[in-house]
Amino acid sequence: MTYEQYLKQRLYWTCLKAECELRAALSLPVPTGSQMEYPLHFPAPPTSFEPQHYTDVENQSWYYYTAEIFLRRLHNRIVHEVSSFECDLDSPVTVSKALNQQRLASLVTITREFEAYVSRWQSSLPPSVHFPNPFPPVDITPLEDEFQQHLRKRFIECHELLYRPYINLALNHLPWLDSLSDSHLQWEVSHFSSLALSYAVYNLSTDRGAMWYRSPAVWFDCRARLCDTLILRAAAGNGFQMQMGWEEVVERAERALEFWAGVAGKSGLGSAWEVCRWSRGIWAIGS
Repeated sequence: MTYEQYLKQRLYWTCLKAECELRAALSLPVPTGSQMEYPLHFPAPPTSFEPQHYTDVENQSWYYYTAEIFLRRLHNRIVHEVSSFECDLDSPVTVSKALNQQRLASLVTITREFEAYVSRWQSSLPPSVHFPNPFPPVDITPLEDEFQQHLRKRFIECHELLYRPYINLALNHLPWLDSLSDSHLQWEVSHFSSLALSYAVYNLSTDRGAMWYRSPAVWFDCRARLCDTLILRAAAGNGFQMQMGWEEVVERAERALEFWAGVAGKSGLGSAWEVCRWSRGIWAIGS
């Protein structure tokens, strides 16, 4: 292809990824990777591409770029499944009928499939962008390579999102959970709820100080940190078994939100800090 076609592909995928991230952050309908027909293939590799030369910066950046696109498509599919289930959860008609066990069983099956899928993706990454598997025992030591660091964070975020409906169930729909006749499903909800809390801690722990630097990702990261801190404080306030050191991690994230609130004034980041202060007061009273 011509150089112009090569640039067109890269620009297309960069814009599409940014659009998907903004739609998700603004609660707009998210076109899912499973339903969209993309008019362009993945960006072509560099003209000098040689698979055996993994240390080449251009080749590494191309690997990272395509891995990010793939993980974003997977993230969109998870968003679709999670949103569909939580729409059922919030429906007055469904709640009045105590939710459908079959729907929950289907979500558990989907969760297991995504776990296997994202694990295969991680194990198949080429050496230049491959990161250590962060599953328990989890090593959240900051990675020296920036590409690997970013991919690992996205990997953790996918898992956290995948498990979030279960902690939502455990925190906000306990009467329905108690009414389940299937004890195995109750165990699955408890298991995935615990993982949701663990990955919220991992997500906050792997920021590697980046939360203090100006970048295009600040707005996204602050929203994600706000969500994680609220979930963890709510779980602790409701008597959930928490991971050791979670309070220190949450307090560090809240200090970063306070910092950006001071920088951004009355923007949405300032409002995020106000919500943090409110949640701290609520759970302090509750304790």
